[in-house]
Amino acid sequence: MKKVFISVAAAALIAGMGSAAMAQETTVVHKESADGDSKTVVHKESADGGSKTVVHKDSAYGDSKTVVHKESADGEHSKTVVAREDGSKTIVKRGMNHVKKVDIDANGDKTVVKKTTD
Repeated sequence: MKKVFISVAAAALIAGMGSAAMAQETTVVHKESADGDSKTVVHKESADGGSKTVVHKDSAYGDSKTVVHKESADGEHSKTVVAREDGSKTIVKRGMNHVKKVDIDANGDKTVVKKTTD
């Protein structure tokens, strides 16, 4: 029983240290305009230097759009996803020498465009 308790305590200590190393700085901004449009921005910076930004927009006409942008710590890779209310989305992945864009229609049809720079 004593060994089990020590093992559980050690695991909790290690998990706590892991979560401390994964600390993130988060900024949240919410804006509403007089015409009924609203926008929420959540920006997170991770301890390793990477970042993630989520922007959600609602218009007075009932349209909504969510944009998620992730960037690697070294700044060499990024991914942007734009999801629309109708179910369609656009995904753009960028690297040092390439860009890949995938458009997905609401019915599931995909269009892929790849570009490579030398």
